[in-house]
Amino acid sequence: MNLALCIAGIATLPLAVAKDGAADGHPAASRNMRLVGAHDLQGRSAFQPVIVKQGNRWIAYVGHHGRNAMNSLTGEKEANGTSVLDVTDPARPRYIFHLPTSSGEVVAGGEGGGAQMVQICAGKDLPKGDPSKFYMLRTDGRKAHEIWDVTQPERPVKVSTVIDNLRSTHRQAWECDTGIAYVNSGLRGWQVLRMTQVFDLSDPAKPVHIRDFALPGQQPGAPKRENPRLHDGHGAFSTGPKGNRLYFGYGNVGNGAFQIVDRKKLLLARGRPYIPSIR
Repeated sequence: MNLALCIAGIATLPLAVAKDGAADGHPAASRNMRLVGAHDLQGRSAFQPVIVKQGNRWIAYVGHHGRNAMNSLTGEKEANGTSVLDVTDPARPRYIFHLPTSSGEVVAGGEGGGAQMVQICAGKDLPKGDPSKFYMLRTDGRKAHEIWDVTQPERPVKVSTVIDNLRSTHRQAWECDTGIAYVNSGLRGWQVLRMTQVFDLSDPAKPVHIRDFALPGQQPGAPKRENPRLHDGHGAFSTGPKGNRLYFGYGNVGNGAFQIVDRKKLLLARGRPYIPSIR
């Protein structure tokens, strides 16, 4: 899948990401937007893109499904991870770095391979971040969630591993104003492949685990389920402290579940309210 850069209507941001539809047999079409540039991403299958302004540049971070491809910048074959592009000029996106994962494993169903998920927070927004830095939260295959310093996007530096030794990974949500992150993890012992872990990442170098969360009956020790994969967690969408709501989806084939949660009540640590500091 290519990265397609479009200008949409009179949007305040100069970039938006669109899929051209050609891969699934549909002709290209547009409404209130036009294609101005594209990049082949070294032939890596793309999943989640995030575009942020860093200084005078717009930088695109693109997560990939699992597989291997040649890195044209190094001449080496690398396991799909995160592509980094300078898209300041959307008509001429420039590939500046590929951050591989430790494995090019292709996962059945596509979820958990490569470094599909990516979130970016500016240090000035995080309560305990370095205001001169930018941080990337991403998955490392299906085994870990990790944080990188991407202040210089051409030279990412590992900051911390949030959690590892997992069975699977999927969606992440990171509140930059509080530092709270909700990551989709496959913890051993749970009755489903993936559930949600909540971390305080207000200081990216020192992740603090708050709690684990899933549907009732999915926790360790619960009775065995007839079809444990039916309601795998797919991650949270947060409205932050002001909205005070979290939206969870469970299951991706057949029956599923949708859950709306009071954010304040979720943020409980050992029975005590967990109140993140906000700058």
